Amino acid sequence: MIFNKRTFKRQDQLGLGDVIQDSVRSRSTANLKKFAEQYRFRKKMESYAKIFGGIIFLVILLLAVVVYFNPITQENSANNPIKSIDRNVFLRVNRIENWKAGAYNQLLPVGGNNYRVVLPLIPGEYEFKIADQDWTSPFVFGFEQEGSNLTLNQDFTLFNGENSQNIKLNIAVAGAYQFTLTVDLPNNFHLNCKKLDI
Repeated sequence: MIFNKRTFKRQDQLGLGDVIQDSVRSRSTANLKKFAEQYRFRKKMESYAKIFGGIIFLVILLLAVVVYFNPITQENSANNPIKSIDRNVFLRVNRIENWKAGAYNQLLPVGGNNYRVVLPLIPGEYEFKIADQDWTSPFVFGFEQEGSNLTLNQDFTLFNGENSQNIKLNIAVAGAYQFTLTVDLPNNFHLNCKKLDI
């Protein structure tokens, strides 16, 4: 084989081409590896984000359940705040004057944030609500849950507002029954009923 300048030139060109191709291949391989690593990292972060988001959702849901079923929270948050009882309120009864308000069923202040009225009742089932003359919210008081019954000689928490439910009471013995509304402003209200020995 005869070596001349042209031969060396071609060999040099071929060698340079091989070097360039190897460089391109190496660079492509490195880029692919880098891309794969970035992709795996991104997928891992997305998985962590989903897990973390799920945990946050469960914590919020748990807190919401605890707050909703906490009796103290219900008592303090369900009622509408009232600054003062600045009007007459009445113990309205379905079986007496068809829920009407009058002097006979007005709850009168007796001190200590208490309001009281005595009604003569005969045996039967009664439904009550406490309200002002015009049924003005938030001065409408009842039970928070429908179907709840008032028990004699026990304090029951009342809910005030348009969505309050009727107070139910079963009377077994005729007599005079004293109803006491205790107001702990701004939003705690309790009702007690007892039979008077007259």
